[in-house]
Amino acid sequence: MPALATWAFCGARRAEICRLSFEDLDRKRMELRISAKVAKSGVARFVPIPSALVAWLEAAEAAGVAPVGKLVPGGSEGRSEGQMIRWLKDVREEAGIVDWPANALRHSFASHACAMHEDFAKVAAWLGHARDPRLLVARYRHAVAKDAGAKWFDVQPPKSSERSRSQRGSDNVLRTAS
Repeated sequence: MPALATWAFCGARRAEICRLSFEDLDRKRMELRISAKVAKSGVARFVPIPSALVAWLEAAEAAGVAPVGKLVPGGSEGRSEGQMIRWLKDVREEAGIVDWPANALRHSFASHACAMHEDFAKVAAWLGHARDPRLLVARYRHAVAKDAGAKWFDVQPPKSSERSRSQRGSDNVLRTAS
């Protein structure tokens, strides 16, 4: 789940998520470092880590996911991508979601970050579109209401007692990252 939570709360591209490691999540500075080697654009960027992501990372650790290595294990980019596809399939089935566009969590992040921050140049930089935020403004300016933006960045993992009840059907999704 750390990979999916990082995707949702930091807006990296799916391929970037598959290249990231836990070392890229700097909890001291509260930022995700997407290096030039990882970034699609070849330009490094830093994205703030919201407190909700910290809560998800802590919940994953409590569930037995060690914060070492890649966010999406697999040994190669192709295998990591395959693992991500399997996780998404499991999560979609459990949630009853039929349609899932390739970068749905990235686009949701963009919509909600624009609503909450109203600083399109800053959000564009987080997404790796710093040269021209006009695309961001055109696509995401009124995609969601401001209060929905704040709610997105406040989504918390279930409490440990709730997690243990709901884990029966999703142990493989939570523990595959370990």
